Amino acid sequence: MTTSPALITRLLDHAAALPPDLVEQLQSLAASKLSFTERLKLRDERIRRAAALLPAGNIERKADRLAALSRRCRRATDEVSRLLLEAARYAKLPKSPRHYRRIIEGF
Repeated sequence: MTTSPALITRLLDHAAALPPDLVEQLQSLAASKLSFTERLKLRDERIRRAAALLPAGNIERKADRLAALSRRCRRATDEVSRLLLEAARYAKLPKSPRHYRRIIEGF
């Protein structure tokens, strides 16, 4: 079976419209077949989406909040925690608010 990283990435971008079991298989496939750089891109995109869902505030506050949530998030209780758990499937989540800030800002 051949896998196209671009196709997997595009399908995962529309995960909300797909059946949950298909999304699970795509996430497993992404974790095993995509390069580390591609998995980091997926992780960072999920982190940016999670930050966008947080209440209005400056980037530092959002980064602090995401860092705190990622330390204690073990199951999806809302959309932000779901995105963080999904991000963690692709690559290890950052620990520091500074790293989250860099991701949110796109660096």
